Amino acid sequence: MKIDLLSGSEANTWISEQANREKWKNLYDRCQWGTVFQSEEFVLRWYDAYHDRYTPAIVVATDADAELTGLLTLAVANDSGELTVAGGGQAEYQTWLADAEDGNSFINAALQNLSAHFLRSTLRFLFVPPSTPLEWLSNEPWAQRCELRHFPRPLMSTNDASVFNKSLRKKSNKSRLNRLARSGEVRLERITSPQDLEAIYDQAISYGGFRHAAIHDVPPRRDPSQKQFYLAMMAVPRLLHVTVLLVGDEIASSHIGMYNKDQVLLGMLAHSPSFARHSPSKLHVLMLGEELAKEGITAFDLTPGGEYKDRFATHHDDTHVLTVFFDRTQQFKYNVKQKLIAGAKYGLDVMKVTPEQAKNAAAQINHKWTHTKVRTLPPKVLKVARKRLWTTLEMRIYSYDVELARQLSVPQLMNRDCLRDVMAYQPAEAWQLRFSAFLNRVLTGLENGNHVYTHAEDGRLVHYGWLIERQQKSHLSEVGHDFYLPPESAVLADFYTHPAARGKGLYQHSLRQMAHDASLIAGTKHIFIGVLADNIPSRHVIEKVGFDYRFSFFARTIGGKTKRWTNAPAEFTAPRNA
Repeated sequence: MKIDLLSGSEANTWISEQANREKWKNLYDRCQWGTVFQSEEFVLRWYDAYHDRYTPAIVVATDADAELTGLLTLAVANDSGELTVAGGGQAEYQTWLADAEDGNSFINAALQNLSAHFLRSTLRFLFVPPSTPLEWLSNEPWAQRCELRHFPRPLMSTNDASVFNKSLRKKSNKSRLNRLARSGEVRLERITSPQDLEAIYDQAISYGGFRHAAIHDVPPRRDPSQKQFYLAMMAVPRLLHVTVLLVGDEIASSHIGMYNKDQVLLGMLAHSPSFARHSPSKLHVLMLGEELAKEGITAFDLTPGGEYKDRFATHHDDTHVLTVFFDRTQQFKYNVKQKLIAGAKYGLDVMKVTPEQAKNAAAQINHKWTHTKVRTLPPKVLKVARKRLWTTLEMRIYSYDVELARQLSVPQLMNRDCLRDVMAYQPAEAWQLRFSAFLNRVLTGLENGNHVYTHAEDGRLVHYGWLIERQQKSHLSEVGHDFYLPPESAVLADFYTHPAARGKGLYQHSLRQMAHDASLIAGTKHIFIGVLADNIPSRHVIEKVGFDYRFSFFARTIGGKTKRWTNAPAEFTAPRNA
């Protein structure tokens, strides 16, 4: 077996030769453990899409007759020199191609060659697919230079379409479909062309990116090359498998997955927060399973990771994360880091604090400190102390006549439920929510059927507010009162304008647009808004727009004791059915 490491122009020259690509295809077809992510169709399009960030590096094995017997496709990051498997985060399964008898010997020789050229590197295979030969790990030097971690892989059998049809006819799922149908015809559509994918791509990605950032407390993923990469793959027959679940003309959920021989892989599955209460992703998976069965696909590979996948799985098999250390110093640092993490987790467990809670607490402290000016601390402390000792607060409640609101002439300056605007949020003051907490607030609001109105300038969210279509009870935290609303009430709440955008009339535009939209909601009889009496600028705008003062809720604190009262009619201070 002859081993060659080709990188840069040498790798590109090897790839450009048609004869080599044919050998690559033949080896892929022969390899028992290879996946679509090692195929010529996938790898070449990834190299092309990410050429400005990665330089190709390939390890090639040939026999005495110059036939290709092994191939490991890699890439070197242009900025850091980091070595990665071709496909990077876009490749769900990472492995090498080889004939069955050469599976162990090829990777052993390939890693020996790589270790001589990438002395300080670490190479990670995430995830190594089932049946990949791993016997070589028992031999030196790799027995001491590798870490192998096991991860179960959930799979959903798609041999029988009737199983999915039966599940969709269950009472709970049928109820979800019926509720969705009130907003329009519910149907699963297949996307088969780059043009059709481009039409839905941005929206599908925004759904997934928004939810991931909100739930996992991470900054939004920005990958300018990803879209063109997927559009290029869409032009290749039987490479991408894309479907959308439509409700009328709106996308309730989308799935961008890949064919993997006789399977389809779970890829980017995302749903609109506005439809979340109807579980569109669950319905999408069931309807997709039915379609895959009709197509002759044997299984829907749900891929490792994510507990929610187990509810769809019919069986499991095994995958691994394989980390290869070419540098013992890097391996030592990695092991020390892992031990420190394990020790920290143990300490948190003793204190009955989850890692997520500790992370959130640290992030919150950092956020407060970053947005607090030291010179403002003394007056703020005095203000808080004064409020606890002696203060009187008044929450004023205003309403807008629904008929008059319908007659408002309003320019559509604000966007409604625009995730692009929401993702441009940057806290400007210490009391504001952190980025992830804000996204979580928006996610929860949208999933509950509320609407966020936003305005962004120069890539920054500068104004937002909420329209709650139906609200029966509101807790006025500022004064500690419960406010019970009459039936069919819409509420405008939680407005904020960035300091740099104040004085431009955004609040007034927002109020007019939202009051008008609230009046058009079927059955709406009342539109309410509340504001603290000492917020003179907001009160002025509310009254200027045309809201009428109705009543107030009060709270007076003297010496740490609080007294509460209201001049509201009795029906606003107790549940309607009381």
